[in-house]
Amino acid sequence: MTASCDIAMVTYDLRASGVVRNALWIAAAARDAGLRVEMRLVRRQGEFLDRVPEGVPLVPLYTAPTARQRDLDSVLAVPRLARSIAARRPHVLFSVGNQMHLHTALALCGRDRGAMRCVGRISNAVAAASPHGARLRPLVRGVERFQFRAFDRLIPISHELGAQLVSAIGIPPGRISVIRNGIDLAAQARAGQGDPGHPAFDDPATPVIVVVGRIARQKDFPTLLRAFAIARRQRPLRLVHLGRGDPGRLSGLAQRLGIDRDVWFAGHVAAPAAFVARAALFVSSSRWEGAGNVILEALACGTPIVATAAPTGIREILEPGDLAPLVPIGDAAALGQAILDRLDRPRDSARLTARAKESDLAETLGRYVDLLRDEVALAAGGACTAARGAAVPAQAEGHAR
Repeated sequence: MTASCDIAMVTYDLRASGVVRNALWIAAAARDAGLRVEMRLVRRQGEFLDRVPEGVPLVPLYTAPTARQRDLDSVLAVPRLARSIAARRPHVLFSVGNQMHLHTALALCGRDRGAMRCVGRISNAVAAASPHGARLRPLVRGVERFQFRAFDRLIPISHELGAQLVSAIGIPPGRISVIRNGIDLAAQARAGQGDPGHPAFDDPATPVIVVVGRIARQKDFPTLLRAFAIARRQRPLRLVHLGRGDPGRLSGLAQRLGIDRDVWFAGHVAAPAAFVARAALFVSSSRWEGAGNVILEALACGTPIVATAAPTGIREILEPGDLAPLVPIGDAAALGQAILDRLDRPRDSARLTARAKESDLAETLGRYVDLLRDEVALAAGGACTAARGAAVPAQAEGHAR
């Protein structure tokens, strides 16, 4: 059977998120390297539809948008995804973020893959490695073992995350290639020069804290609001949240804490760098992350950072430890005090931007292209069955060029 393309990149939709943005960068780099790339979507929807690289076809399972919850919609779409893979089998099936790994594994279950290679980019912490939810851990580990073992190659975006795949799930190290996230420094600098045009910045004497991320349990914004209330009692401050989601409960909490006049939920914005660059402080309150692209973006803007010590990649970005305060997860008092302490220190933007330069996007994308080219060669040569799990040696940092 002739492959429909070299690489089919699987994601739910093209909503504004770090996973999708990285997937579009990888798609463009693979296309520029001469690989035939297409994007398999469950839904043809999302704010990033207009960012799809020219020459990269979209192959949606459903063309109509939906308000249905993503996980439920993805489960219901598994049979259609399985038929799509069988009908348009690529050389490499590439699940680009955690949200589609289980559904991709289910679509592949019990089916003849032929020479097709399956690759998964691991963009968030391994749930089975979490210290919480001990009673459910055996079930969670079983689900994650099923989904991750469906892939021939796994690409965690931090070394800590790669170690979790080995220790908590039992993935052989030879099937893992770490490729850390990168950032387009020039584009970030240009975007940071814009004017956010937001009333939170109207008073230059009042520091503005900016947070970025969808409203979800992972981001732990209730702890952030409590921390902001603690800091706000000590000095004038304002807080702006950028990201998708219904802020109803958070707005109610802000009112109960008495900080609602100093908090804005601005929703998704096309150029968050304009906000981040003008901010006095960027704060990440996450319970867990993959590698924290927003942390890289704040560094590139030269904006001071306070973050929780969330697994799995934030420590790797912010080492050494004096680059930014890291506080315990869920500790509002510690986060509030860290906010006050960091605001009292010099901005030190030159040191922050120098750290960001160590995560150059071009180098990251080069590693993806090399790895994907090797995977395509394995599939095209019909060597998948003999070589599965051992054909591409892991490298100390990503995939050596």
